[in-house]
Amino acid sequence: MAFELFTMKSARSGREARVTVSKRGSLSLNTVCMASHFKDAEYVQLLYDAQSKRIAIKPATAGDEHTYKICRGKQGGGHVSGQGFLKYYKIPHDKTRSCPALWDKRLAALVVDLKKK
Repeated sequence: MAFELFTMKSARSGREARVTVSKRGSLSLNTVCMASHFKDAEYVQLLYDAQSKRIAIKPATAGDEHTYKICRGKQGGGHVSGQGFLKYYKIPHDKTRSCPALWDKRLAALVVDLKKK
């Protein structure tokens, strides 16, 4: 077996907003997402565009309808229990995957493109 040189091309930057969809059904927002868009939010609303295969995560308040509580981690990230959401829309989550996320000003939401890695 031959050794292969690690070139860091596959390493992800800690400055890129990413959301991980876990096989257990949670949506994890990295520290970039939390610090940039959810630092004051305690709840979110989850939206789905089936045609483009994108999830939108929108900051919300406790009084808003259909909200999910953000569980904050010690390292600055956060996660939302989205198993019912993923099952309802038949979003595959048989294996954990990390996807890029971009802020959509018009929606005032973080948009996760499930087609990209």
